[in-house]
Amino acid sequence: MEVLSGMPLDQFLKQRIFDPLGMEDTFFEVPDDKEYRFAANYSYNKRKKQMELIDAPHTSKFVKKVTFFSGGGGLVSTTEDYWRFCQMMVNDGLFNGQRLLGRKTVELMRSDHMPTALAEHDPHSAWTFASLKMPPPSRHLAQKESIFGVGQRAHYFGSILKKISLW
Repeated sequence: MEVLSGMPLDQFLKQRIFDPLGMEDTFFEVPDDKEYRFAANYSYNKRKKQMELIDAPHTSKFVKKVTFFSGGGGLVSTTEDYWRFCQMMVNDGLFNGQRLLGRKTVELMRSDHMPTALAEHDPHSAWTFASLKMPPPSRHLAQKESIFGVGQRAHYFGSILKKISLW
C-alpha cells in the first residue's frame, strides 16, 4: 500500500479507511490524551489458576512510539470503531453509501490464505485478513453465519455477522 499510494501505511489507513469510517479511536500507538482509556490485558495462568497482568496500559508497547507500521497487526481500536470496519466489510467495501474498498479487494480479504500444511493442524479455522472461517458448531446454526474478525486462526476479536457467507 505504501508503494502504490506514496504514503506511509499509518497515514494511508487514516486518510482512506479510518477517517471516512469515523474511526476516531484506532491507532498504531495510543495517543497520550487517550491512554487513560486504554485497558490492561490479562491472561489466565493455568498453573497458578489465576489471572495475570500481561500488558499494563502505562508500559504497553502500544503507548510507545511506533517505528514499524505492520499491515498484519499492531492496531489498537475500540469496539465501536471495529464495528464500523466490519460493517464496511459486510457491505462489500461500502459504508454509508461511500465506496472505501473495491468489491474484488474485499473478496480477496475474505479468501482463505492458510497454507494447506498449516490448515491440517486445525481444520476448523483459516487465516484470512478479515475473517475466521469456521463451520457451524451445530446443525441448528444458519449456514450463512460466519465469525468475522481480524486475526490469525482462533485469535480474533469479532462479531457474528449474518450477511457474510464464506462456506
